[in-house]
Amino acid sequence: MGQGFCQMVPVVSDDADQAAAAAIGRVADGLRAEGHSLLRAATARDGAAQVRANTAIGCVLLDWDIGGADGADMTFFVLRSPVSSAAGRHLPYLRRLSLAQLGTGTWSMGRCTSKNKHVAPSTRFGPALAPGRAIPAAPSAARATVPAMTKRPRVTVLGSLNMDISVTVPRLPGPGATVVGSAARFSPGGKGANQAVAAARLGADVRMVGRVGDDDFGRQLLAALSAEGIDAGAVRIAAGVPTGLAMIAVDAHGENLITVAPGANHHVGPSDVAVAGAGDRDILVVSAEIPGPAIIQVLAQPGPAILNLAPAPQNAAAFVAAAGPGLDWLVVNESEAAAVLGRPVDGLADAALAAAELVGQGPRHAVVTVGAHGAALASADGPVSPVTIEGFRVLAVDTVGAGDTFVGALAVALAAGVPAPDAIKAAAAAGAAAVTRPGAQTAMPGPAEILAATGVTWPVA
Repeated sequence: MGQGFCQMVPVVSDDADQAAAAAIGRVADGLRAEGHSLLRAATARDGAAQVRANTAIGCVLLDWDIGGADGADMTFFVLRSPVSSAAGRHLPYLRRLSLAQLGTGTWSMGRCTSKNKHVAPSTRFGPALAPGRAIPAAPSAARATVPAMTKRPRVTVLGSLNMDISVTVPRLPGPGATVVGSAARFSPGGKGANQAVAAARLGADVRMVGRVGDDDFGRQLLAALSAEGIDAGAVRIAAGVPTGLAMIAVDAHGENLITVAPGANHHVGPSDVAVAGAGDRDILVVSAEIPGPAIIQVLAQPGPAILNLAPAPQNAAAFVAAAGPGLDWLVVNESEAAAVLGRPVDGLADAALAAAELVGQGPRHAVVTVGAHGAALASADGPVSPVTIEGFRVLAVDTVGAGDTFVGALAVALAAGVPAPDAIKAAAAAGAAAVTRPGAQTAMPGPAEILAATGVTWPVA
């Protein structure tokens, strides 16, 4: 065994399908309770299960070894807890699968490497669990009553791709201050890429449009998208320009301070807009880490769209006015709403008033998010009074990717036909689940993780 492997838990099956479901469910529930998340899986029909916790690289590998004559079928479940930047190079980006998906498909293996253990890419593995045979989920007191939609949404994202450099600090620095923090962590980010990953993990077919530099960071970002099953064919390389960077400080309470160097993102232009407008899609998602003219141009194209006006530009009010009444959805937080309206926005009740004011400026729907307190929705063709959705009580570890998770989740729910208030509730639950783990993309949840963290059943099957 590789150094750091421990806790061997054998499970022998008589009825392989039933025992596999029960064993995997028990193991995954226990690991999820400790903060681990399922990243990649392939299933088998017969054998014995064992759990190996590799503390050296911060991942958990569940190994399903075949006891029969046919040694070709085996299972590896790769689960990950937060990893350091040094260990991260040993754990390539792997696509996250929810527990509910394990019984419904054929999956190919990813790869996981440590000092003395290597799991190479493998061929396809057939589904061990009959479709419809659910793997036990973590117990929950409250569950959403929204019926699951079965349409697989198609989401196109036009936005930024950054390499995030994160440091945990005892407190966020003020002007002129220096604080000493943890070792730097490098991970894929950028609002556009984050929203694409959030949507993919929640059941959408996602196409990403944007720019990266011709450098190692750019190649890593493309590999990360591909590992998530996202179509990155429309992400172009900007020659002679570095990939975008985000410098992130996170304090002990999970609050963050972010500075972005846009790099290649500022080279998004008319050709990218044309690509984003082409092809089949149910909804378009656009965020504001790319040039303003490209945003206005792409929003002028027909079809449903979400504008996440983050970060808010200096001329935020004029920007929303330029988008015009053709803008379907505007999503902002309190500070971004304040930038558009020219007044402070504070708290959920004020966010509801702000959402109504924003609809008066053109968008058909406006959402103002209020962090842990929830979100407010106003619609031009909806109820006279704005709708407020209370936040979910979770233990926040890192809030960096919460807003992007909310937007990606909202896009999936709306594209699948979920009614607007229910879509906002589901998106809020996804955002709440995301803050329970560190990182942006690394923390973005699948349906099972949303259920475990908030008790809400994700409404898109």
